[in-house]
Amino acid sequence: MFAQQVNSAGVLGGPVIYTYTTTGVALTGHDGALAVLGGAPNPAVGRMRIAFTLPTGDAASLEVLDVSGRRVWSSDVGTLGAGRHVADLGGTNGAAPGLYFVRLRQAGRIATGKVLLTR
Repeated sequence: MFAQQVNSAGVLGGPVIYTYTTTGVALTGHDGALAVLGGAPNPAVGRMRIAFTLPTGDAASLEVLDVSGRRVWSSDVGTLGAGRHVADLGGTNGAAPGLYFVRLRQAGRIATGKVLLTR
């Protein structure tokens, strides 16, 4: 399964979301938990992917913030349902090299992670 955002002019952009089915396979340490599993590659040069798990199909958001707390990327991901997912952020969209924080929110809970962007 994947999703790609479309802007108001009808132009494709934003993330591609990959969903991994895990029928019969336990996600050790993250089964049923809200978690940011990390970025890949980390540090990233160009293309970046963020792996995460959702415990339910409730509304959820995934955000990338710079060190000052400014949101540089976000996506609604709750409709993907429970399980392990990977958001492909594509290119770095001109983001400056540095440390970024990943925040995943669902049903009043928050999970966080860190990624590093280099040139």
